[in-house]
Amino acid sequence: MLLYKTLRKIILGMLFVSLLGLLACTAVNQSGVYYATSKDSVTADGLHRVLWEPFEITFVRPGAKLSEYDAVIVDRVRIGYKRTPKGTLSSEAAISPNYKLSPEEIAGMADLFKNTLVKTLTTQNHFKVATEAGPKVLRIGAHILDLTITAPPQNQQAGDETTYVSSSGNMTLVLNVEDSETNTPLVRVGDRRDIALYFQNSFYAADNTTNSIALKSLFQGWATRLNDELDQLSSIPEIPVPPRKEQSTNTGSKE
Repeated sequence: MLLYKTLRKIILGMLFVSLLGLLACTAVNQSGVYYATSKDSVTADGLHRVLWEPFEITFVRPGAKLSEYDAVIVDRVRIGYKRTPKGTLSSEAAISPNYKLSPEEIAGMADLFKNTLVKTLTTQNHFKVATEAGPKVLRIGAHILDLTITAPPQNQQAGDETTYVSSSGNMTLVLNVEDSETNTPLVRVGDRRDIALYFQNSFYAADNTTNSIALKSLFQGWATRLNDELDQLSSIPEIPVPPRKEQSTNTGSKE
C-alpha cells in the first residue's frame, strides 16, 4: 500500500509541474523512451518513470519484453474514498461536497471498470483473457483512490429540483501490470480525472443516466490509454536500460 500512497503523492505533485520543467530533466534513449531523472523517478521495486505516456505518470521496468505476452488476467478494481463520505445531503455538503454511494453502486462501478478494460484489451489488442497465471500472461490490478462524489446522487436530490454540474466528482487511478507467474511489476500508471461529460463542455443534469455516461466515458478513456501504452511498449523488443548517468544520478539521490 506504501507504493500506492507514494504514487498518489507523485501524481498530485505533477499537476503543478510544467512540461518544460519535465523535459529539462530527461535523458533521451535511442529507442525513443524518455526517462525522467528527477526525484522519485525510480520506485523501490525498480521501475523507472518515463515521459512519453498518455497517462499523467508511467513507470516501466527496464529490460522488460512486453511483446512476449499474449494474454491477460484483469483483477477486480479496488475502490476507496478520499475521505469518509456523508451518507445524506447536508449543509456541510454545500461547502465540501462528498456524497456516499451505495454498496450496489460501488460494485457496479467496479464491474464497469473491469468489463471496459477487458473488452478494450481483447478487441483493440492481441490479448486473450486468461484465468490462470502462465509464462505469456500479464496480470492487471487497479486501485481507484481518492474517490470523491461532488454531485448528490439522484436519490438524495429533492424531487422537485434538478442539480446541474460540470463534474459529478473525481478519482485517481493507479494501475499495475505485472508478470502473472513471478508477480514482477512491469508497468505502473497513475492518472487523476474528473467524472464529467468531456464531449459536452458544459453543465449537465446530475441524474443516474448522465452520471453513468460520464463514468463510462472516463473508464473507456483509461482503457484506451492503457491499450495504447501497452501497444507502444510492445513495439519495442526490450525496454532499454536507462543511460548510466541517469542511474548514478538516481542512486545518489536516494536516502
